[in-house]
Amino acid sequence: MHQASVTTDGPVQFIKGQHVGNLTDADVRGLTALNGAEFNATIRVLSRHLVNYFENAQSFIITWVRLERITFDAFQRCGNIQEVVLMNNELTSLYDGTFRNCRNLRRLDLRSNWIETINSDAFNGLSTLSDLRLTSNWLSNLPDDVFQHLSSLELLDMGHTNLQRISQHLLSPFVNLQAAFLNSNQLTEIHPEAFNYLENLMFLDISNNFLTSFPDGLFQNNTNLRQFFATSNFITRLDRKSFGIHPFGNLINVVKNRIVEIDPQF
Repeated sequence: MHQASVTTDGPVQFIKGQHVGNLTDADVRGLTALNGAEFNATIRVLSRHLVNYFENAQSFIITWVRLERITFDAFQRCGNIQEVVLMNNELTSLYDGTFRNCRNLRRLDLRSNWIETINSDAFNGLSTLSDLRLTSNWLSNLPDDVFQHLSSLELLDMGHTNLQRISQHLLSPFVNLQAAFLNSNQLTEIHPEAFNYLENLMFLDISNNFLTSFPDGLFQNNTNLRQFFATSNFITRLDRKSFGIHPFGNLINVVKNRIVEIDPQF
């Protein structure tokens, strides 16, 4: 038998249901003032008919529900939402304009899905987003302009995404980025100018990849970088030309590489 109940966990209220795919209007009518909405049942398609009930919510969490698809208009009336968590589902694609009306969204968590395709305008409208989690997906081929709308981003987590290369412009919109997790991918190449616009970057993790070298000038504009992890790659040489002339960080970790030469000026 279907059951739905409202519980309070500290200052945040949630709706928790079983068999959420069969929720009726009566189950959720009157709950639009909730601060958060959390589901832990089975929902194959996320549509506006369900999401609209929570247009005043600040947090929307759907995890472990085998979610496969988000309709193009699912979040059309969710201008107040600040956090969307859709982790541990079965999403495969993000289409143009999916979050275009989430103008106050600060955190988007899409970890542990099956996402292979993210269209160029999938993040259109997210000018306030500061935290994006894409860990454990299948993002081997991303459009160069996929992050073009995310100039406010401060944290990017793209570890375990099968990423193979970082092109010249993929990360260029991230002028406010402070931390980037690119670890445990299939990276073999980073364009020499890939990090040129990341002047506020303080933390970078590119461990557990297949990199053999750092291009000259790769980090020359990252004068605020303080922690850099590149363990478990195939790096053979550390050269000052890669890092520029600025004092570089408090911590550099390059253990478990194949380093045979270190620049004396490094």
